[in-house]
Amino acid sequence: MTSRILISSIVFLAVALAATPALSGGTPPPPQKTIVEECTENWNKSSASRSCQNVSIVKVLNYRCRVTADCQNSGGGTTRTWKVVERYDSDRLVNCSGHLRRDNC
Repeated sequence: MTSRILISSIVFLAVALAATPALSGGTPPPPQKTIVEECTENWNKSSASRSCQNVSIVKVLNYRCRVTADCQNSGGGTTRTWKVVERYDSDRLVNCSGHLRRDNC
């Protein structure tokens, strides 16, 4: 009975190792992006990114980020503004006369 357990363990280990991409010669999966990387990529797709400067993006809570920026306002200057959004929503940010909003003013 002990030899059957040992053989079963060896077979299981061999199958597990063969299924591991790095050990079987396959390509390992790409590393996952951080919250800040995802927010930054999405921010760069937003309309607000074209009228805001000095952008700072930090992680807050689990899947959210705070985007802080100097955005052009209707008076010709800039306003320091910030908005907390889900990491996949930062591409929906718009500049509403110097204030960051999601989707529309």
